[in-house]
Amino acid sequence: MRPSMASSAWSSYPSDLPYTMAEKDTLYFELLDALQAGGCALCGLARKASDSYLNALLYEGVIDVPIRDELRNARGPCYRHAWQMVDKRGSVLGTAVIYRDIVNTLAKALQQDADAPRRWRGYREALARRLAPSTGCPACTLEQNAERRSAKTLLKHLDSAEVAAAYAAAGGLCLPHFQVVLSHAGEEATRTLAQWQEGALCRLRDELDELIRKHDYRFRGEPTTEEEAVSWRRAVAAAVGEPKPVNRE
Repeated sequence: MRPSMASSAWSSYPSDLPYTMAEKDTLYFELLDALQAGGCALCGLARKASDSYLNALLYEGVIDVPIRDELRNARGPCYRHAWQMVDKRGSVLGTAVIYRDIVNTLAKALQQDADAPRRWRGYREALARRLAPSTGCPACTLEQNAERRSAKTLLKHLDSAEVAAAYAAAGGLCLPHFQVVLSHAGEEATRTLAQWQEGALCRLRDELDELIRKHDYRFRGEPTTEEEAVSWRRAVAAAVGEPKPVNRE
């Protein structure tokens, strides 16, 4: 049986360091590009991983039997990734094929034991087990792998001036992903990251202070900078993660 897309989509990138030189270069520049794009780099890289999976799923995975089995067992992607898939251009046929399998599986689960004696007290528990997914969302699994891989890559390159500058310009990481990176960091790396993150958050706080001040009627004549104008949205992203845009490729 061939590997599922969730396990093979990133098979060229091992989940644990150390990497070969070629892989190390690739992961380094992926991280650097994500930092230079602005916002939380790990949010961007995780979203890229799941988006690539969903694209491949719609156009190739629907004819792959092991992938269909995996999706059936998961009852499809999770809420977030299911609607991300639906919003993709050209998703009608692929989505219909995937969810025909899932709807059929759920219908059969409801039909099983339907004629069981009314006094059977185990019916509810048995039905709940049959309806429940037996595995997690494949797209979420890929996102988690990408987050872990990117966290380790960042830690591996804390001595890079390029990475330090890009981290500052991006505004640091969101709190959830900062905690992911910390879970893999040693004491010295934690101190470095804490300094970087503190600098990013202090700059954001100052921009919020200015935005709030300039909403006072006494200072409304002062121009608001581009950074200040979007600081309120960046503050939300810093606390909970970057928004998941609708992708209509």
